[in-house]
Amino acid sequence: MKPLPTLAGPLSCALALAGVVLTAAPALASPISATGPTARVIVTSPAGVEDAATAVTRAGGRVIERLDLIRGVTADLPRGVALPPSYTVAADRALKLSGTVSKTNSGILSTVRATLKQGRPAAEGRGITVAIVDTGVADVADLKGRVTHVDVSGNSRKDAVRDGYGHGTFVAGLVAGDGTSSDGRYAGVAPGADILDVKVAADDGSTSLVDVLKGLQVAAHRGADVVNLSLSSGSTLPYQIDPLTVALDQMWRRGTVVVVPAGNDGDGPGTISSPGIDPMLLTVGSIDEQGTSARSDDTISSSSGQ
Repeated sequence: MKPLPTLAGPLSCALALAGVVLTAAPALASPISATGPTARVIVTSPAGVEDAATAVTRAGGRVIERLDLIRGVTADLPRGVALPPSYTVAADRALKLSGTVSKTNSGILSTVRATLKQGRPAAEGRGITVAIVDTGVADVADLKGRVTHVDVSGNSRKDAVRDGYGHGTFVAGLVAGDGTSSDGRYAGVAPGADILDVKVAADDGSTSLVDVLKGLQVAAHRGADVVNLSLSSGSTLPYQIDPLTVALDQMWRRGTVVVVPAGNDGDGPGTISSPGIDPMLLTVGSIDEQGTSARSDDTISSSSGQ
């Protein structure tokens, strides 16, 4: 296992602050296809990808894609078919990233670097690749020359903008913006880092569990040092068998820093949602800065899971 990048500390703080301005929330968990003869599912097997694929085929289903990260496949299974208990079968479901401005944080907000007392940008994060699995990352000046784009969403036209929703670009700027557009005033915590833009969502912020898993597999195969997934899945499955947390755990075991949100279901104990409930992952909430860079007046945002 490779050593954890030193970026993890400030990055986690930065993503916690991201919740002040822009938050990620899921739609209600539901199968993608509510009707029809088949259902889109994720099938995993302790014996590996090929065993899962064989089980699907024997059951009369169709394998869509192999996902070695979770030892499983995405597939269309005939409705009413049950696989043996050694296999985990989870329905694909709709997810959505929602960008909203917190009503409790009006006025001038401090920059992340000011809150973290970092000073002017000094190419922190150089040599580190951060995968932003999100709505895409636009080709903005603050990230010029440091973004690699991969689109697994299947929703984008070739002539479309890279990020029609804005969420992924916001997160990428928070992480690695170099402040070019603001003379360094609004730089991210790691302005020397490279960004792997893994677009999994359409221009309205909608995505699915299957597309997110595909995006995570891309990030794993590309060797990202850090992966940020700013959404809560709404899953009620135990983290030990949920395909999403299984994928994220595998990345952690390979030496990747995995950053996920506490969710927007606060503000009380036990309100952290999946995948933030997974103890192997770096789960961050959001804070209300009260419009200042001082830490003494910071409070946990009322929407943040705790």
